[in-house]
Amino acid sequence: MVPVLATPARNLTRTPIAPLLADRWSPRGFDENHQISRDDLLSIIEAARWAPSAGNTQPWAFIAARRGSAEFDAIAAALTGFNQVWAARSSAFIVFSTVPARGAKMPRWVEYDLGQAAASATVQAEYIGLSTHQMGGFSADAIRSAFNLPEGVNPTTVMALGVYDDSESVPDEVQQRDLAERHRLPLDQVYLDESVASQLFFTNSTASSPSSCQASKTMTPVLGTKPTWPPRRSFTASRKIVPWLTAITCASGNR
Repeated sequence: MVPVLATPARNLTRTPIAPLLADRWSPRGFDENHQISRDDLLSIIEAARWAPSAGNTQPWAFIAARRGSAEFDAIAAALTGFNQVWAARSSAFIVFSTVPARGAKMPRWVEYDLGQAAASATVQAEYIGLSTHQMGGFSADAIRSAFNLPEGVNPTTVMALGVYDDSESVPDEVQQRDLAERHRLPLDQVYLDESVASQLFFTNSTASSPSSCQASKTMTPVLGTKPTWPPRRSFTASRKIVPWLTAITCASGNR
């Protein structure tokens, strides 16, 4: 296990969260000399295996490979774009695949459940002192061919794992991306509690939103303001929030 150093939290959260999550991020600069042990890699896979899933259907399959193996090289060769520049320095790859047949009785949540498995793997990796970076830029067909995957096993994402490295051995363009400012949408744009819902009214977006939104004439929520006309949809017992979710982003330029 890699020793975990006591360092200030990387992420500025609005309210305290678990230190492991407060420090999580997705670097691209990895130590090309670090070797991950088989036991550590298996612990990450085991965390993914024990992730929750709808009806316990477990609609997933995983491929794990450590750097120096033919399997690792096959996954690296399947990567595309900028992933080709940095990912081969990582200590291991995990390919996360959906297996819809296993989730046949609850197909709506197959990809959601795979995401939960990947999230659990990320937490375990952080716990043992490793960093992760998930990638969508790869050829699923190349993965299928390299590993002779059966029909119905669908590679969805590749996770790189390793120890963060900011030394001069890391290419400049990779370091620049790792040093770029990180941000998240404000809490009040993603957290919609009952007190917020009870205050929301709809107005014509042309009164308060940027010009890019004016052209679309979306309905924009404004706190403490009566609607200029009845909205096409309103909050009901079922809390239909879809009509204005995208409008929040549209109006954020005025906040």
